[in-house]
Amino acid sequence: MRREAVNNAEIQRLGELDFLSIDEASIFIGISRRTLYRAISRKELKAGKFGSRTFITQSDISQFKENLHQSCTDKEAARKFPGIENCYTMSEAQIKFKVSPSALYGILKRKGILKYNYGKFVYTAKRDLDELFNVANHE
Repeated sequence: MRREAVNNAEIQRLGELDFLSIDEASIFIGISRRTLYRAISRKELKAGKFGSRTFITQSDISQFKENLHQSCTDKEAARKFPGIENCYTMSEAQIKFKVSPSALYGILKRKGILKYNYGKFVYTAKRDLDELFNVANHE
């Protein structure tokens, strides 16, 4: 059952239950069953078994929703462009840290460091690279 097809009374009823099945939890949270199972396997959400059925407590769902909201807020803050004066272009970073273009891009990808396209250049935050390469302060 899709969330759009569920009325407010049904969502309110689910909110009053102490334990929710996977189907009920996915409707209540508003995510797919598969996404819910992924969260359980990554230990982001606790679930218990009763026989062959999986249940989630309302308190664990509340904690999961709070963590999900916090995570989205943190990602939005991290994605904001810090300004050109606080960034290196990719070529500046390659020269400063003496790495090849492919090595730099590989490091950025592995460490999850954001790149920003601004105009015709690609930038990355000085604080991220300085911290990664253990530079005391940037110029």
